[in-house]
Amino acid sequence: MEQTREALGEKEIKEVITKLRNCGRYEESMISVARKDLEYGLTKTEIDVYLQGKFSVQQMKKLSQAIRRHGVDFAKEIAKEDLDEQCMQIAIDFYEKGVSLDDIANGILQKTSAFNLNQIYATMLQSIKAAEKEQLEAATVLDKEYVEKLFHEMKEIVVGINHNAERYEELSDKLREAQVTKQVQGELSEKDSEIARQKEQIAELQNTITELQMKLAEKEEEIKEMKGVKTVMPTQIPVQYVTTFQGMPNQPQMQAVVENTKSQKTGMYAILGKLAFKKKSQQDIVRMVASGDLSTQQLVQIRSAMEKGLAEEQLLELIHSNASPEQMKEIIEIAVLENSMG
Repeated sequence: MEQTREALGEKEIKEVITKLRNCGRYEESMISVARKDLEYGLTKTEIDVYLQGKFSVQQMKKLSQAIRRHGVDFAKEIAKEDLDEQCMQIAIDFYEKGVSLDDIANGILQKTSAFNLNQIYATMLQSIKAAEKEQLEAATVLDKEYVEKLFHEMKEIVVGINHNAERYEELSDKLREAQVTKQVQGELSEKDSEIARQKEQIAELQNTITELQMKLAEKEEEIKEMKGVKTVMPTQIPVQYVTTFQGMPNQPQMQAVVENTKSQKTGMYAILGKLAFKKKSQQDIVRMVASGDLSTQQLVQIRSAMEKGLAEEQLLELIHSNASPEQMKEIIEIAVLENSMG
């Protein structure tokens, strides 16, 4: 690609052209080539590459082209008086295709004709392409094995949901450093999105578990308060009082009228026993949910069952069933329907 150069001022250009005319060595057509290069922005030192040799107008034009496209160093390598304009053009073309400057110079030394020089450069270029292909294939095989290993480790992290986010980020960085293809980068992006989604699901489940633990703590406080209440009354006169019990999440409070007789006291102990059993059942459910034996999708269904008010026995059956998330969803719907009909 030609570079934009700041041209000399008209006064400086005229001084250079006047000196070229006065020396008497150059034809007007040659001076015209020099003027155009100076107006284009080349310096006097740069155009001296062809002014200081015995070149024809055609050779000067090719050298001008070489300077503009590839600089003075390249132009000097082909600035040979015995190298005609056709050979110069061949050298320019193959340099642009990837033949190195040293190979350009070696080719010029071996050439016997323009056709022969073209064959020399074509052979050099073929060797260069073959070497590049071999290196690329070797690198591709190496990168493929390396990438597959990293993806295997990442898959274990995703499937196991082992919260090893730092390890995942480390593997992601290694993949990016390996400069993998766009297709692999796309797969990496999908893995990143999947991990992000699962992190959100895990955070939601942890919030649910925290809420359940807080509600259990409240239940324990209520039971402690109820056990600490002492009512002193004459034994021969039955007395009634109203006590309030908090139900499961999303269910209203319940009130019960209790008589202070021996039989009613027994009923109160039975209610407290049921509440204690209910607390233990909820603790068992939270413990089993937090144990990590269930997949993320199964945990989502357990949370859905809790939100829909399934009884502890139903929740325990659902957890012990080890059913798939899809089967759990159907089981929950059947349980909800059964509860509404009962």
